[in-house]
Amino acid sequence: MALLNPPQILPNAAHAIYRYLARRGAEWTTRDDLKRVLVPFSAEYDVIELTSSMCLDVGLLEGSEEKVRIVPVNLTPIEHNDRVNAGFRTLMRRLVLERTLNQDLWREGPRGPSQHGARDFVRAVSWYLSLNIYELSGKYEGDGVTIEALGGREFGADSPIVNAERWQPFVRWSTYLGFATPFSVRGSIMVVPDPAIAIRDVLRRTSERSPVTIESFVGWLASELPVLDQGAYRLEVLSRANRDPDPAGQISPALSHALLRLHDAHLIELESKADAPSLRLVAGSGSFVDYSHVRIGSA
Repeated sequence: MALLNPPQILPNAAHAIYRYLARRGAEWTTRDDLKRVLVPFSAEYDVIELTSSMCLDVGLLEGSEEKVRIVPVNLTPIEHNDRVNAGFRTLMRRLVLERTLNQDLWREGPRGPSQHGARDFVRAVSWYLSLNIYELSGKYEGDGVTIEALGGREFGADSPIVNAERWQPFVRWSTYLGFATPFSVRGSIMVVPDPAIAIRDVLRRTSERSPVTIESFVGWLASELPVLDQGAYRLEVLSRANRDPDPAGQISPALSHALLRLHDAHLIELESKADAPSLRLVAGSGSFVDYSHVRIGSA
C-alpha cells in the first residue's frame, strides 16, 4: 500500500479513524465495525478500507485484516479544539518520514521504483521541495514551468510524480502535512512548495531560544524533516536527478521562502552578525539576502 496510490487514501479519513479508535484506547475494533461507524463520514466504503490499510502500513495502527487498534505509543493526546489538526498532523508526518519505512527510496518494485510504505510520497516531496518556487506554474501540466515537464527532464520515466493522477493525492498529502501551500489565481488552484507549517510544528517542540548559526539551524531542520535541504531523503532523491547542484552556501528557494515567512510572523528571528559566516536566502526571483544566525521566537 502506497500513500499516493490508490487516490482514495485521504488524510481526513485517517484523522477520523484515529479519533474514533483513540476513544477506544487499547480495545480492538473490527474493520467491518470501523467502516460501519465511519461510513457517514465518507460515501464510499473503500475510502475507509484503503485508508485504514495505509494506517497499518505506516505504523499508526496495528492489527490484521480483521481487527485494528492504535499502536499504544501513538495514543498521544490530540486536542479536541485543535482546529488545524496540528497534533495529528505532526504524528502522521513523523510516521510517514520514519526511516524504517523509507530504506532505499529507489528500491525497484514490480513497475519501477517501489511504492511500498511511504516511499512514493517521500520521493515526491523531497524532490518537490527542491524546486524553485519563483519559477513554477503551480500546476502539474499545461503552460509554463510544470511538474510534468520538470519531472520528465530530471528523472525520465521515473519522475517522482509520474502523472496527473498521482498529482492530486500528492497535493492533498503535501498540503495536509505542511509541505505545500495552495492559492487561487483567476479561479484556478495553484500549489507551490512551502514547508513553513511543517517547520512551525517542529519549532513548537523545542525550548531553545538562544541564537544559533543559520548553518546549524538548517542542519537541525534536516534531521527533523529529512526532506528539506541537507536532509537524508533530499540528498538520496536528488542523487538521481539530471540537474546541476544548488549553489554552495545558498538555501533552496522553498526553504528560504518558509524561513522568511516565519521571520515575518515573529516565530523566528533571522540575524546578520558582522564577520560571521552566513548562508544566502532566495528572497524572490533574482533577489537574495544573507543571514548568519537564527533565534527561535523574537527577541
